[in-house]
Amino acid sequence: MNGMFTQRGKYKGIESPQPSSWEFRMLCDKRWEVFVEPPSPDEEPEYWEAVKDPMDLATLLYRVDRKLYETAAAFVADIGLIPKVSRNAAQLEKRQRERNEKKRKK
Repeated sequence: MNGMFTQRGKYKGIESPQPSSWEFRMLCDKRWEVFVEPPSPDEEPEYWEAVKDPMDLATLLYRVDRKLYETAAAFVADIGLIPKVSRNAAQLEKRQRERNEKKRKK
């Protein structure tokens, strides 16, 4: 993770209201780490060029906790972005591996 979310119950510098909540446990679970937060712009600039609407679980839950969704449709739309974003990230990762392999062969 790139520091937006820490295991001390902070997300973007804001203390988690319930550090033992199911949301907090889900965000810390390794099974979901690819969906937890986007990569750092410094570490993965290609991601930020390719992904137009980044979305992740931490941001989604942050918006829910702060009641930032005015409609259910807006919430569902953000949920739908998560798999799209992860597919884009997987494609970028694959291209990066291919480039690295070509460099090694030279």
